[in-house]
Amino acid sequence: MLALGPEQGDVKGLLAELEEFNRLYFEASRLRSGNMSLTSDQVIVLISPFNNAATGLEYLDRLKEFQENSSFLTKEELANSFIISLENFQQLNRRKDLHEYLRFYKRAYSF
Repeated sequence: MLALGPEQGDVKGLLAELEEFNRLYFEASRLRSGNMSLTSDQVIVLISPFNNAATGLEYLDRLKEFQENSSFLTKEELANSFIISLENFQQLNRRKDLHEYLRFYKRAYSF
């Protein structure tokens, strides 16, 4: 699962752009994207399922290239994107603390 934490902006536009990206570059993967309110003022965009972490990281690398021409995905949002397992996502959803998870993620994966 890949999560993007848009701070503000057009979530619907971002989702549409991600659907197009998925269709162009990852059509065989049959990825789905959607948004979820983590808290009353935080929305995260989820892309799933990935077969493994390596595929998710490949997606994230390709998305970084795509971002340069994106109308909706900012560099800041991309910098706060992360791959997350189902188990860790359940913890994130329970705790509702995106910043805490980002600190853990960057420390654990040396970004």
